Amino acid sequence: MELLTDHTRAYTPADVERLRLMQGEYVALIDSHGPGLLSLDDLLSPVGFRFGEASANIRPHPAEQSVTAEVESWMHANQLWVSTTPHIVSACSWVFPTASRTALTLQSKLLSFDWYLNDTQGSDLAGVHAQGEPRLAAAVVAICDDLDAAPDRESIQERAARQLLREIKAGSPASWFACFLSRFRDHVQLTHQDLSIPATGVVPSMFGYIQQRIRTSGMGYVTSLLELGLDAYLSDLYREPDNLISALDRLMFLAAAIPAIGNDIVSFEKEVVDLGASDNLITVLALNRPGTSLLDAIKASGYIVADMIQEFATLSSHVASLAADLHTRDEPRASALLRYLDGLDAMMKSQWTFHAVSRRYRYPKSLWKEMAVDHEAIATRHVEAVIQLARRQGSAGAPSPRL
Repeated sequence: MELLTDHTRAYTPADVERLRLMQGEYVALIDSHGPGLLSLDDLLSPVGFRFGEASANIRPHPAEQSVTAEVESWMHANQLWVSTTPHIVSACSWVFPTASRTALTLQSKLLSFDWYLNDTQGSDLAGVHAQGEPRLAAAVVAICDDLDAAPDRESIQERAARQLLREIKAGSPASWFACFLSRFRDHVQLTHQDLSIPATGVVPSMFGYIQQRIRTSGMGYVTSLLELGLDAYLSDLYREPDNLISALDRLMFLAAAIPAIGNDIVSFEKEVVDLGASDNLITVLALNRPGTSLLDAIKASGYIVADMIQEFATLSSHVASLAADLHTRDEPRASALLRYLDGLDAMMKSQWTFHAVSRRYRYPKSLWKEMAVDHEAIATRHVEAVIQLARRQGSAGAPSPRL
């Protein structure tokens, strides 16, 4: 894997100009090469591996329809419904295809609630990355700090969040829940700050951006939710040998980073071209490497993801062999470890499959072969987004794009 720099620097007038030119560069690429210039499968698949082929047998959770109905009813009842809710509920059935039905329901409710925080005034509904629901987000952070409190007055949304987190706590180990809740709190608090490059005045390093993107995407707590769904908790697995512990640490980083920055590439057109977002792996790479063309920045970003996928596959095989060695000494832990690896594998592959089947990232005349469509409704949505962006150029920035 290429060395990722870890030095931030000030945002300069040259950076302002680089970001301004990016959308024009995109238009020029489409005009000169036509839609479908690049393939996500080609770019993101490491040597000897094809995402499309490897993910062909991945299917959503068998209880998808009944869980979707239950979660959507819960969202309506708690005044949390937004038009993009079906997208995230469906995504959960792909991301957690092997979870128990009870766990999938809790996972879907929490991710849908988090989605509400981001999309109530977010890109899909307002045309720009606005501040979402900062008051409710602040209340959720306070709830995480004192979950057992019994306040005299709470909004219906606050009460729903408290009850949901209590339900997750009641059905999980205390050590796991403490780690999960810390990650969820961190995500909610960070995502509702304006982290755009113009707002912060700082161009992040590549490694620093990836760390930030893991937190803003929610993948830190989403990987924790995988443990809940599989009933296989890392707190039970993190014991000797030392090489297993270090391998699991790195595997967890990759499991969070790959979907987070992979989504940056898939959603580049939606987030950067239409909405002018600056917090995207491709834009950060272009600013860190002055003189890099947009096409080269896209390719280089894809190679970073592909390298991570290669490392993830290699490390997963290594951990599986460690689990096999462990089997004779501790069969329950070895079995739980293998079950966890299977869940991680399904989660990684399902990210690809879901992006392929979802219409959220389809784009008229897309640069990507897999995403190109010519659909009037989608074209209209993107035109409206650009108009909204032009009208609100002076407004406050917004949370980073989510998965």
